[in-house]
Amino acid sequence: MNKLEQLAYINNILYLHQNDALCETDKVEKGIISIPTGGGKTFLEAAIIAKDIIENDGFRLYVVNAPRIMLSYQLLFELYGFLQKLEIDARYMGVHSGRDVDIADL
Repeated sequence: MNKLEQLAYINNILYLHQNDALCETDKVEKGIISIPTGGGKTFLEAAIIAKDIIENDGFRLYVVNAPRIMLSYQLLFELYGFLQKLEIDARYMGVHSGRDVDIADL
């Protein structure tokens, strides 16, 4: 899959409100995306990272902080799925200080 096909895939898979938010991320260096529960924030975050990887060749490092291990796992799951569909190879590392109860949730 070439870059244009990858970007088209991202644009086609997102809902309109997610696509609007994705476009807005190109205009600013930092900000807050506020979407109601169930609106696809995690999926959108995976799309933002995937789009950034596509547009910026070479080594990229993304650090994502999440208040719960399950939220970081959810993002990793979405991102992994996204990158696999786009045929983008990446390495992943999760770092946390969770307890056994949190790990069992995975």
